[in-house]
Amino acid sequence: MYHISKDKRAIQSSELIYNSPLKCTKKRPFDQITVSDLQKASEVVRTTSYRAFDNLSDVLKLEARHLFL
Repeated sequence: MYHISKDKRAIQSSELIYNSPLKCTKKRPFDQITVSDLQKASEVVRTTSYRAFDNLSDVLKLEARHLFL
């Protein structure tokens, strides 16, 4: 599950991470994207990535929530 606090910096970081899978899929298939790829694409440090999301599928869950709510 994703864990995004209501802190302004946490929200900004999670948005950067949230937008990074699209950048990564231009280079490789989704099933080959790693957390390191997301971290590099979003320019957010790894610890912040793990603080907000447990894994890559959590990023997709947040995206689905944004699309359907």
